[in-house]
This record gives sequence, C-alpha cells and structure tokens, in this order.
Amino acid sequence: MEKVIIHYSEISLKKGNFKYFEKSLARNIKDISEKNNLNLKRISRGEKRIFCEFNSKREKITPVLKYVFGIKYFVFIDEVKKDIDSMNKYVKSILKKENPESIAFKTKRADKSFKLKSLDVNKGFGNIANSLGIKIDLSNPKFIIFSEIVSKSVYFYTSRIEGHGGLTVGTSGRVLCLLSGGIDSVAAAWLMIKRGCRVDFLHFHAFNNNNKLKNSKIVKIVDLLNNYQISSKLYVMPYSTYQLTTSGKFEDKYDVVLFKNYILKVAENFAIKNKYDAIVTGDNLAQVASQTIENLRATSFNISIPLFRPLLTYDKQETIDLLKTIDAFDLSIEKYKDCCSIISKRASTKTKLNYFKKMVEKLDLETLAEKSLEEIRKF
Repeated sequence: MEKVIIHYSEISLKKGNFKYFEKSLARNIKDISEKNNLNLKRISRGEKRIFCEFNSKREKITPVLKYVFGIKYFVFIDEVKKDIDSMNKYVKSILKKENPESIAFKTKRADKSFKLKSLDVNKGFGNIANSLGIKIDLSNPKFIIFSEIVSKSVYFYTSRIEGHGGLTVGTSGRVLCLLSGGIDSVAAAWLMIKRGCRVDFLHFHAFNNNNKLKNSKIVKIVDLLNNYQISSKLYVMPYSTYQLTTSGKFEDKYDVVLFKNYILKVAENFAIKNKYDAIVTGDNLAQVASQTIENLRATSFNISIPLFRPLLTYDKQETIDLLKTIDAFDLSIEKYKDCCSIISKRASTKTKLNYFKKMVEKLDLETLAEKSLEEIRKF
C-alpha cells in the first residue's frame, strides 16, 4: 500500500471558496486515478493536505498524479506515531539504511499543539545523525529527511515530486479552443486546462470528408490533452466551405486575416449556441505576419464573446519547451495538411480596419459563418 500526501498550489489562497476548490481537486484525483486504472483505496482531506492510499505501484502512481492540475507537489510517505521516541527511532533507521555523506532535516509543524517546535525537532534528529558520524549540511546536503507533524501522526519522506500547479479542472468554466495543425493551439489549450477550464475543440480541416481525421494527429493531440481533463468533445468542419465562397474575391494578402475572422465568427456562433464561456486561440503577438496588433484587431473584428490568447507573450522557444515538458512536441510537429498551409503566405502585416470591415461586409462573412454551423460535426 502506497501512502501519498498531496500539497495544493494556489488553491490554498482561495479563502472563502477554499473547500469548493479542495473538493474539486479530490474529485479530479479520483476521476483521473480511475481513468488510468489506479487502485485508489482511500482519499481524505484535512489540514490543507489531501491524503491518498493506493494499492498500485509507485512508478504507476507518479505519472498519473502529474496529470492533476492544482497539485503543487506530492510525496510518498511513511506514517509514524506522533511521539519523540517513535520519530527518533524512524530517523535512526533511515540514516542507518541510507548512510548518507551529509544530511539536512526539514520539519513542518502543522499541529501547533505539538510540544516541540520544528527547530527543536530538527536539532534532535541532528544529534542522532552526529552519533552515527553523519555530517549536518544545511546548504548542500546529499540527503534530506522531511517530516510533517499533523494532528494524529507524523509523515516522513525523502523527496518531493513537483506537480504542474494551476487550478482544478472544472472550476473556471467551459471554453472552446480553435485547434489547428501546429504547436501553438496545443500549448494554448493545455494552459487553459491548467487554469481550471474544461476545454473542447473546434478544428477546420482540409480533407474532403470528416472520416479522414480518424487516424490523424488531431485526434491523438486531443487524446493527449484529455489526460489532464478526463474527456472532451472534438468538433470538426471542412475548410472548403470558406474556400468555395470567397475564392478570387479579394487580394491574396488578406486571405489569412479574413479566414481567421471567419473561423472566429463560426466559433462565436457555435460557442453561444452551446453555452461556452470563451474562445481560445494559439495567437502570439507578432510571431508571424498575420499576428501583428493590426491583424489581430482585424481577425477579432465583431467578435462579442471573450477571446483568450494565453500564448500572446510567449516566444517560440518557450512554447516548444512547454510542449516538450508534457511530451506533446513530437506529436504536434508531425506532418499534417493544415488549412493555413494552403492559404496565401504573403499576409499583409497592417490590415486597415476600415478597409477590412468593407471586405467582410462585401463577402457577407457573418451570414457564411452562421450557415457553416450546419456543417460542424462532433467527431
């Protein structure tokens, strides 16, 4: 049986809403454990910690808990009686077993009624180490023994496993992410899940029918992201509707900006109809020609629903590093016929809004976007 203590990220700062966030985190731990076939025998909340008992192996538990947003770090613990003799006996056994070159002790006294302060507890442990000839090194120890004194017992552990932090999925509303065939929208979706959103996806594809998406990287990307939020919906729509309606009716340099405005209008109509709280894109300020301030203003023209761009200030390497951290980079760069790859690359960098409005009215993109809803399918 593996015992795990989970420490929160910013959940602990929620004050009046703390219990709601804590319960949500516990529920997500249960759900993700069940999805990944972990045998979670017990879970309880108390003293700003979540205590879990798993009848599964440690190497299987670790990657699964890293999927749970809201966790600052978690530890595999040994539980010891809350008395000095039991604590000293445990520490002595660990030191004899590990025989480290140098040692440090870090104690948290969550139960303030315990008769010794953290510093005094550490001094006692230090005396044991000295008696065994082990050097105390507080600045660069080779080995650390952590202890947490809580109401009924003491938890000991020797390493911490960092989580991703963030907020518990489901506590920040529902959003619709425009998922492309590149890396940016994948990172944007992950960041929104990290902020507690449930994310569903809308993808515009260049295939002649939806079934060709079945074995594409788009489905694999959604599956990967679902590790962090249990499940989601993927909606798809052919690019050909826009292409057939607008082809040859405007200068090529405005193609990308018009297309982005069109897909945002489709997404807005779909989001309102299906009660999403916001739309998410992978846009980044000035990373490519279509993402200058002037062009971002044009693409979001007449969009009333909140529009989130979590990568707005990222440089490309930061996005790549993020995807590598979650093992999504290689999948995200697999070859794929993205809509943007067949749209003009000679985008204007400074689309004048007044001129753009006239083009939108001339092409009647609003009506086209409304009609396009009929072609969206849940994949």
